Amino acid sequence: MGNDPIEELLEIVVEYLQSEEGNLSGAVDLAVNFSTKNSIPSDLLLAQSSFCGAKGSYELAYVFAKTTASSSTGSTKADALCNAGVTSVFMGRQGEAEEQYKMALEADPKHVATHYNYGNLLSEMRRQKEAEEQYKMALEADPKHLATHSNYGILLKQMGHQQEAEEQFKASIELDPKEPNSHGAYGLLLLAKNLESKAIEETKKASRLFGENGDRVKEHLSLAWFYEEFANKCYNLENYPKSGEYAEISGSEYIEAGKQAGDKFKGTSLTKGYTLKGRAKIRKLEIKTPFYKDLFKRICNRESYKIEKFTKIIDCIMDASGCYGKAAKASPKDDKLCNACSISMSCLSEMLDYMLAVIKQEKTPLLEDKLKNWHEKLAIAKSAYKEHSKGEIFVKSLYKLMGCIQNLDKYKKHGTREHGRAFKECQKELSEIANNIEGPLQKIIEDSAKQMDLCRLKIMPYAGTETGYIPQPNRLHQFSKWILDPKRITVGVAGIILTVIVNHYNEYLFSLIKGFATMLLSKV
Repeated sequence: MGNDPIEELLEIVVEYLQSEEGNLSGAVDLAVNFSTKNSIPSDLLLAQSSFCGAKGSYELAYVFAKTTASSSTGSTKADALCNAGVTSVFMGRQGEAEEQYKMALEADPKHVATHYNYGNLLSEMRRQKEAEEQYKMALEADPKHLATHSNYGILLKQMGHQQEAEEQFKASIELDPKEPNSHGAYGLLLLAKNLESKAIEETKKASRLFGENGDRVKEHLSLAWFYEEFANKCYNLENYPKSGEYAEISGSEYIEAGKQAGDKFKGTSLTKGYTLKGRAKIRKLEIKTPFYKDLFKRICNRESYKIEKFTKIIDCIMDASGCYGKAAKASPKDDKLCNACSISMSCLSEMLDYMLAVIKQEKTPLLEDKLKNWHEKLAIAKSAYKEHSKGEIFVKSLYKLMGCIQNLDKYKKHGTREHGRAFKECQKELSEIANNIEGPLQKIIEDSAKQMDLCRLKIMPYAGTETGYIPQPNRLHQFSKWILDPKRITVGVAGIILTVIVNHYNEYLFSLIKGFATMLLSKV
């Protein structure tokens, strides 16, 4: 800051924190003694706190804030304690943050920034009624506090009070039409109210304003969050192709945000983006063909059409595997789950491809070699999915699919009733696969979302006593369903496989498969 005592104090505090492994209370005592001895003004100490916070040095920001509070009163003391609360949030110390906010309000009961930030903290802690009280007190002290209107609107939306939330967003936008956060939050509310066109318009406005303000990361993230929420909404309505379309857009925006972000957050954004793209490819699969589509081809070239369609499905699954592979490489923490998902999807694609080759009576590699390769890959996936039940179930299903392939291969060679009965047992296994194909994907999405929460908190510009942000539009509890409807996708895949097989084997197998195919397709 250009002041010798401040520079000397900064050097002393840094050295102390390094030697005492982050002992904040000891550092505060040291700083208080030094500043008192050298008569450092409280305004300089507070300015140093804000400067350190803006640079992401939260421990230093906390120490200087507490040092300021020790030698000040009234609003200045409240400013300092509020800063101490804000930096505590960034350090992940919620209990400490709440304590600082309470002391700040003792120093100044009408301190707007403290009420606002305390409301944000309580909202994060899911203490919604208490958060609402803090926002109300902030607006009572300053009816034109824009950030409070915006975040209070977000809280009201979470509480299911859409009309009241809209009033807060409109008030925020009226106060400052060029504030992008307000437009972004309002866009998400409009989406929840099924006003999609207006929602897109508001969100694009938010993105444009972020870009004009020079925030290229949030220019893309605002769109990524919105279209991810849109994809979730379409999925819940069972409009899977549309959900896949919006997941694709969201993934692209996350990737663009990652390209603009610093090295610290690039990997997280790219991981989320490629994960969404993998999910999009699966969701956009066309299993049930509309009656009017390719009607002539389906009638005249029924068999070739089915095989062509099934081949596209195999290729799409392999493309999804590639996306998850990219997500694993981009992950900042060697994401073993993303890698396991890529391996699992790759094995599924190869297994279906092998089955198709057998069905078409084409020359295939030695099954023993393929089985060895699949066992090696799935061993890696199984290890990564340890203690993740859905991933473990998916891998078990793939092992069972290998058993079906072996029985299919044996029946093709020998055509005996023994292998026919074994194949009949695979009906149950294929049904299980149909119910678990998307298993490993859910955990990956959840983990990425958690990383994005942390990412978003840290890329938001530090603003001293204000730390408002748009909450992650993705609600993890809305992901309680799997990322795609497995019965409509994989059951359809199994039905296609079996329908194609019907034309190649004897009457005994025909009767088994025909009944199974009818059962499966009735669920689609």
